[in-house]
Amino acid sequence: MIKDKNIILRPLRRNDLEKLVKWETPEIRGRYQEFHFKSIVNLENKFNENGLISDDLNVLIVELNTGVRIGLLFINFKREGVVNLGLVITRSEKRGQGLGKKILTLILEHLFNNYPLVRVEADTDVENEAAQKVLSSVGFKNEGRLRNYRFHHGSWHDSFMFSITNEEYKEVLNNE
Repeated sequence: MIKDKNIILRPLRRNDLEKLVKWETPEIRGRYQEFHFKSIVNLENKFNENGLISDDLNVLIVELNTGVRIGLLFINFKREGVVNLGLVITRSEKRGQGLGKKILTLILEHLFNNYPLVRVEADTDVENEAAQKVLSSVGFKNEGRLRNYRFHHGSWHDSFMFSITNEEYKEVLNNE
């Protein structure tokens, strides 16, 4: 579990599974998100294997210190030294309040302090300006456009790849 005074990033619990399946709609996940959990049976099978925590992928619940679940964080260990993050805030009333920045700051601190990482990546739909602002606000740099990179809502979409290196992360810390 990773937490600060307001946010908790924790592994899934069995009682979260039904919520995850309910979150698999465009209204809840938003216009730019892929869908990962096709059925409760598939999700339960994956959960029973490893709780969706493995050497390759960690799926964490994002909740407020009040216990309200507000989203998901995907941590994909792509190869040695490189992690790809995915964040979705599923409660629309919680978007635009600075929570994305707080969540990313919290997970970056955890990752860079606990793993031998050289780089953390995140990609986002080219139209998702809110995500691009959040990524930039914590020190990620836009590396360019990935054409037809993500399939969601019935078609292929371009994405921007963002990253922050270990050295850039240390600079951000020094400037705070």
